[in-house]
Amino acid sequence: MGIILKFRKFLPLISRILPWGGLAVIVCVYAWIEIANFTSAYREIDCEGYLLLAKRIANGGPLAVKDDDIFYYQNHVWIENGKGEVSPKFAPGYPAVMAVFYKIGGDVAMFWVSPVCGVITLVGAFLLFRLWMSSFAAFLATACLAFNRLFLVYTGYLLTHSLDICAVTWGMYFLFKWRREGGWKDALGCALVLGFACTVRFTEALLAIVVAIAIASRIFPYLSDVIRYRRKKKDTETPNPGYGPLISVGVLVAAYALFPCILFIYNKMMYGGFLTTGYYFSNEQYAYTWSQMVKMLPAIWSGMSH
Repeated sequence: MGIILKFRKFLPLISRILPWGGLAVIVCVYAWIEIANFTSAYREIDCEGYLLLAKRIANGGPLAVKDDDIFYYQNHVWIENGKGEVSPKFAPGYPAVMAVFYKIGGDVAMFWVSPVCGVITLVGAFLLFRLWMSSFAAFLATACLAFNRLFLVYTGYLLTHSLDICAVTWGMYFLFKWRREGGWKDALGCALVLGFACTVRFTEALLAIVVAIAIASRIFPYLSDVIRYRRKKKDTETPNPGYGPLISVGVLVAAYALFPCILFIYNKMMYGGFLTTGYYFSNEQYAYTWSQMVKMLPAIWSGMSH
């Protein structure tokens, strides 16, 4: 009985440590898979745009150069801006992170960005899942993510997907945590990470809608409390809502704007307009029309049916 009683005393500690031990096992197995299959090579032409832009950033530029070599820039990765300068059409966030790795470990180090982001994503996913479910369920969900075939492929390859999912996962964790607790530190973390995600893939700007909904879900109850307090000022039982919620919202909005503003400046310098991206010069936008979508419906349906 004495042994059982002593064991029961440690149950709360064990229950807190065990999920993290499980996460450590998942991360170690994932890391072993990535290390065992690591190859510092690529088979897709998009990767050369990221690599070259990363090196240009690491070496201090220029990020776009005038070059008339018609054989070197022959695929869809490269565009020529209004000044006749050639550069990759992609957003600069991922190459900027690659540039840091390049300065640390050279060419091969850039290929480690995706696996490292995969590890960080798993930790963030575990914390995010724990906001919604039990620690054991979060462990199972993280394991399903870690050993998903697509996750293993894209977090081991030289594309933006791994960094993108890493930023979005941590951004969502901070956002949901801020939505529950309202702390300014969570607001700052959410804003910086989701704002940075816009510089990795332009489409992540759509997450601003999610951020706006989260802000509204905190602002409207706050305004309701303010109105109730002002109507019942003489009632000492009605608490003063103060300005705390407004401070965290202000931090979130201001910090979220940081990286998009940097991206606007980058676009202005490279392509001549704050909202003009490299894709504008690739003419890809003409493929995204309603008439084109109708033409492609049979192919889309065929792909979905398989």
